[in-house]
Amino acid sequence: MQLRFVLCIRKTGSIDDLDKALGIGKAAINAPDEDDPLRPQNLNHHGSGFMVGYHRTGSADDLQEAFTQFTESVYESSSRHLDRLIGGLLATDIALMSTDYVQGAHLLTECLALLPSVIPRSGSYEDHLYILRRILGL
Repeated sequence: MQLRFVLCIRKTGSIDDLDKALGIGKAAINAPDEDDPLRPQNLNHHGSGFMVGYHRTGSADDLQEAFTQFTESVYESSSRHLDRLIGGLLATDIALMSTDYVQGAHLLTECLALLPSVIPRSGSYEDHLYILRRILGL
């Protein structure tokens, strides 16, 4: 549901919609138990909402909150590795944008550790390239 609001915000630019989406996102993160496999996905959606806020207002607090949400998703060990990897890449982008190269390198190391669990060993070279391109947005 939060993702729908984030997409709506991108279309309309309404700050009220953003506040509503962030409220829904906070409830989604806090409601399930810590072992919920959708938690990293919820954290990533919540972080995306803060990124929308950052792009609309330039608020450093929104950027920091997005970074926190994305980083937290990387360390959710009981969850889908792809969602964790996506969160890690988004957090890395923010770290590098903020010139925190040490943190960016640390997050990339975490992302690299997740790659073997995302890319199956069986499969062709082309399949592996396809998955990598999808992850990297190419």
